[in-house]
Amino acid sequence: MTVETTTSRQALTFDGVTVAFDFTFPYIEATDINVYDGSDLVAAADYTITANPTGVGGTVTFDTAPAAGTG
Repeated sequence: MTVETTTSRQALTFDGVTVAFDFTFPYIEATDINVYDGSDLVAAADYTITANPTGVGGTVTFDTAPAAGTG
């Protein structure tokens, strides 16, 4: 039996200016996607997810740019 694995996490370092970040991993529902700043879960009210209808990839757009050096 073969078990497939898929990367479902993407790490970034914020620059304090950029608010939109693309992601490339697959998902079942956009509501299943969690956003973290380091080990801290970011409140869903602080960002919007625009998910591709294909179930792979999309964009996370923060209301305010995350602090530089975090991520």
